[in-house]
Amino acid sequence: PLTGPSRALSALRYLANCGR
Repeated sequence: PLTGPSRALSALRYLANCGR
């Protein structure tokens, strides 16, 4: 399913925002 990669991207984005 495409929910796997989508979730990973979401997590990466969240972490990037937090580290920003």
